[in-house]
Amino acid sequence: MSLLLVGCLLVMLGGLLISFPELCLSLKKHDEGMWQQLGNPHGHMFTSKTIAVFSWVLARGYTLVDSDEVFDLGEQAYRQALTAKYLFIIGVILLVVGFFVSLMYVGI
Repeated sequence: MSLLLVGCLLVMLGGLLISFPELCLSLKKHDEGMWQQLGNPHGHMFTSKTIAVFSWVLARGYTLVDSDEVFDLGEQAYRQALTAKYLFIIGVILLVVGFFVSLMYVGI
């Protein structure tokens, strides 16, 4: 059961790390075309456009923008997005393993 708890906490922590408001504001200021292409994101977590920005950051899309400010914020966001990605992966693995370990203890 502790594996399930830790896995759930890691997934939730990863979800909390998906927030890039400074990068989105800087992108809007320096490259409005790219900002609109991403769906006019605000950068706050749990909005409909958060996954688009998350994927764009992981794909290093910020390197295509000519602004140094966007590049610097993109590098910070990239490290944060990588941390969130690995927390998601480890959390899901712990959830799956914890589920099967719990089934073994129940006797199914």
